[in-house]
Amino acid sequence: YSGFDTLIPADGYNGISGLHDHNVSNYLKGTFFFLGRLRKHWGHFLMDSLSRLWYYKQHHLDNDIVYFGDKLPVGGSVEEFFRLLGIDSSRLIHIDTITRCEQLIMAEPSFLPGRYITKEFSKLFSDLADDINNDTDMAVKTADKVYLTRTHLKSYGTYDFGERDIEKTFEINGYAIIVPEELSLKEQIRLLSNAKTIACVSGTLPHTLVFARDRTDVIIIKKSFKQNYRQTAVNQIKEFDVTYIDAHVSLAPIDAYGPFLLKLNRNMKRFLQDNEMKLPAAYGKDDFRNLLNYLRVLRRRNQQSIKNTGKPMKSTMFSENGLFDKPAKRSDLLRYYLFR
Repeated sequence: YSGFDTLIPADGYNGISGLHDHNVSNYLKGTFFFLGRLRKHWGHFLMDSLSRLWYYKQHHLDNDIVYFGDKLPVGGSVEEFFRLLGIDSSRLIHIDTITRCEQLIMAEPSFLPGRYITKEFSKLFSDLADDINNDTDMAVKTADKVYLTRTHLKSYGTYDFGERDIEKTFEINGYAIIVPEELSLKEQIRLLSNAKTIACVSGTLPHTLVFARDRTDVIIIKKSFKQNYRQTAVNQIKEFDVTYIDAHVSLAPIDAYGPFLLKLNRNMKRFLQDNEMKLPAAYGKDDFRNLLNYLRVLRRRNQQSIKNTGKPMKSTMFSENGLFDKPAKRSDLLRYYLFR
């Protein structure tokens, strides 16, 4: 036992205080399992919504499951995840009022981001991957080296810039380019759990690597200075051999929504040289356009922030050692970007 409260901040409560200060408006007869807060965002769903489910699977429960937060999306990876675990969506009961259950099974979280992570959290995903790999009827071509791309997302070219050159670099060096959103979750798990080396851009995308094998070689191309502490915990429990590459150019304070600017910079080139990998024959032709688009989005987001709060965007991702935390001349930005 860890000693932490069973109801945790990630569940949407501030500890357990105040829970009994409300009138009960709903009563459920029977025994239910408490999942906690469901977040439909895929990366946060994996990290923040499933930490109690280890007990449900370990003890082979078949109780209905109560949860709150986002409603279970119809279709997509979140619903498919439960289906692959043998949990039909009809057994997931969304709670949006103060509810009392006749009996409620509440397991301790197996992962509390920033505080601890356990083998039980990792086992939930590795067991599912083993089940999928034992499915002989599944015809999915696997690869030893895969690159998970974000260039097919709507956000690419909107607040994400510069990944295409990086994607091309990995492709010419023998990596299979995988577009996660164009595959079923089952297909993604099959690919990830059979790969020996996986590369992708930082953010919540690497959280899907909970389905990869232990001790996989992982390459994370950082799109900002931020170190994702959820991912750090996953890296540790999975014993990944991780290489981080600062391939971003962060010219101003930004928050979690960017914009983000990637480039085949000297850090990327040093990594390629160290690993005897090739550069594309032609690269960098979109660098100037990427910079202009990045600056346009940055200006628009700052204007919106000033309009809403009276202040520029607050930095949660940091900029280049604070160099651009104050307004800089365009000529300085361009010079810095070109020689980064």
